[in-house]
Amino acid sequence: MLDSTESIMARYPKPEEFARACAHNAGHSFDRTERVQRCEGARLRTHADGTLGKQRIQMVGDDLHHFAGVQDIPEETLPASKQPTEFVFTTRLRASEISQMNLHLSKLDFVNKTRIKGVFGATDATVNLWVAGEDVPFDLTSFGTRDDYLIRTRDGLPKGIYAFHAHDVLHEEDERVLRELPREEQVAFPFEVR
Repeated sequence: MLDSTESIMARYPKPEEFARACAHNAGHSFDRTERVQRCEGARLRTHADGTLGKQRIQMVGDDLHHFAGVQDIPEETLPASKQPTEFVFTTRLRASEISQMNLHLSKLDFVNKTRIKGVFGATDATVNLWVAGEDVPFDLTSFGTRDDYLIRTRDGLPKGIYAFHAHDVLHEEDERVLRELPREEQVAFPFEVR
């Protein structure tokens, strides 16, 4: 391919404009990577109900056993349906970068109190968190725009509390791994289906 650069560039009516556009896109790609690392510009929204808010992940426990979850019931609600539910995910990430983030949709279960193993034996602990239960399968499709993707669940969502999360923040069993993530990435996007 490098041997035929002149013939490739000759196909474009104005090669200098093409080169300028390529340089501009490379600058946007670097900017996109920097913004995503700071969790700027990403948002989830439903077609009808607006943007889903994010909540910081809370952790309860110790190095041997812990729970990671969200503390509050979200304000965002969706109607229960037997039809697949659709969300619009706006981000400056490419589809390949989204798959590297390991994006999940999990049904959340409430854990009020439980026994946690500690150095001196098992103790009763108040957890008071919504933690990840079963994962909900979904498909991610590009809208063909630069920043928007369609997330469509494969089945309808029954009533309950759900959350989108990345980097396995609600599944991670090693608390130290969670603590090493930047604070901006220790978040979930919860919502309720009524």
